[in-house]
Amino acid sequence: MAFEVIKNIVETENNINLSKVNAAADAQKIKADAMAKADALIADVRQNAKQDEKKAVQKAINDSQPEVDKIMADATKVCENIKSVAEKNFKKAVEAVIGKVVGLNGDS
Repeated sequence: MAFEVIKNIVETENNINLSKVNAAADAQKIKADAMAKADALIADVRQNAKQDEKKAVQKAINDSQPEVDKIMADATKVCENIKSVAEKNFKKAVEAVIGKVVGLNGDS
């Protein structure tokens, strides 16, 4: 009977040790799975963030287009005015240069 009790104790200890080893292996597997899921989640979040950033940039471009068009139209008007004034002054400038070169009496 004592032999039977000792045998049961040894078997129980062996079973406990085996359970500990199995539990440690299970814990490692759970940890590895969690890390893999976390890495996948982080990659997914980064991808979504890049897509959101591209959408935000495109929206900003689209939303600012009317203002860009207005600025370009205003700049075009200013350029046309400057060009018109320059063309008017160009004739006067040519006449002034010719007058200086040729002289007032037509003498060089």
